[in-house]
Amino acid sequence: MRPSAQIALLLVLFGTAACGGGDARSAAERSASDNDQQNEQRCSDPAWLAKLPGTPAAEAQEAAQMASIPYRAVGPGGAMTMDFNPRRLTILMDAEGLVIEARCG
Repeated sequence: MRPSAQIALLLVLFGTAACGGGDARSAAERSASDNDQQNEQRCSDPAWLAKLPGTPAAEAQEAAQMASIPYRAVGPGGAMTMDFNPRRLTILMDAEGLVIEARCG
């Protein structure tokens, strides 16, 4: 391909990409951002969190998965990182595998 044709091709490709509109984020980035906001809202919903204590931890984990909420489940004496993630559900369970506490973070 001649150098002038290569330059023309690059101009077309970059020019088309630049005309995408006002929001330069990709659809996947917008979707991920929207999903993060929904997860934070669900996770901080006191009514939803209040339903979890007393239920089997497996059910709470399944509910989190169905709602696309990241979660961690910690049993008695289990190790847990101290990082705070407002979009993540933390499920604390007893030795029988029942949820004793569910919170965001």
